[in-house]
Amino acid sequence: MKIFISWSGERSQKIAELFKDWIQCVIQAAKPWISSHDVDRGALWYTEISKTLADSQFGILCLTPENKTEPWILFEAGALAKGIEENRVCTLLIDLKNTDIGNPLAQFNHTIACDKESMWKLVQTINNALLENKLQEKVLKSVFETYWEQFSEKYKEISQQYKPEEHVKKRSNEELLTEILTTVRAIDKRSQVGYLDNYISTYDDIINRYWSPSEVIKFRNYMTHNKTFKDFFNSNNEGIKSNEVDNQEDKK
Repeated sequence: MKIFISWSGERSQKIAELFKDWIQCVIQAAKPWISSHDVDRGALWYTEISKTLADSQFGILCLTPENKTEPWILFEAGALAKGIEENRVCTLLIDLKNTDIGNPLAQFNHTIACDKESMWKLVQTINNALLENKLQEKVLKSVFETYWEQFSEKYKEISQQYKPEEHVKKRSNEELLTEILTTVRAIDKRSQVGYLDNYISTYDDIINRYWSPSEVIKFRNYMTHNKTFKDFFNSNNEGIKSNEVDNQEDKK
């Protein structure tokens, strides 16, 4: 079973890599995938990530106070939620409590990375998703106990080495929207139009699925009157018109 592990930022990445190695020891049938290790050199990273998101049966989002509102985390969360049963998308909280997570990520099952009982529940959830290939509960518990201290000690080392920012500034809607659109522009330059449409569709699905109607209306009104948003779609439409002209010239 392929498990997509999402991360953003150095501390999140190190914990994601630790989890990848550890879960394979506990459940050998699990096939975790992480972009920092599993994207081949020379491959288009966005294409590889998109393909893996579509093929994954389980998703883990490694969240820290610094990245819990990052657009890329929200995008991967939305893509996972669209293709996987909801109880198979879980957050792995690093220096966070359940109450620290807002929508849309608040809708997922949360796991406290440093809490043994919480991690045991996550392992049980992953094991149950294997269906006929799952381990017997007694065997699973024994293997979990064997490898837990190894995970716990390494987690503490990473936590000490990679300190969180002293103060995580809450970003404005303007800043978040600008970063989202910057990411979309980068994807548009390197990918086909279909991928861009998929990105927008995925983000659209997130806000429609998890935000209240009033929040959606407020956000859409904000985007409609936002200059950055208008400029992006105007430039995108001009690019499409330009391509159409080029195609017509080719036919001639």
